[in-house]
Amino acid sequence: MKKTFRLLGIIILFGSLGLGTAAFYHWKKPSDEEKLYIDKTREASAKLKLAEAAKGTPEEAALAAEAKQAMRSAELWGEGYRDRLRKNRYAVLASFAGVIVGAILLWISGVKSV
Repeated sequence: MKKTFRLLGIIILFGSLGLGTAAFYHWKKPSDEEKLYIDKTREASAKLKLAEAAKGTPEEAALAAEAKQAMRSAELWGEGYRDRLRKNRYAVLASFAGVIVGAILLWISGVKSV
């Protein structure tokens, strides 16, 4: 039973460390969603300024519709970006919990060098 706890503790500990490292790397690395969100937000801002500058002209309605479409597009990319960040944060938290469980299993099995 002691060997089973020890083996299980080692597997959980190193597996959680590996998965946590990967999750942390992907959390901190700028993603395509983040880059596109920033680009789309800048584009929407520029189109909104054009629409505001065209007040009272015949192009006002078309430019306002374009600005609204660009804002929706930017918001969709922003949702994807925030969803990815949330998942990666949960993965880092779960791997930290796995490291704690692995360390406890090693402690229970009598390994004193952890």
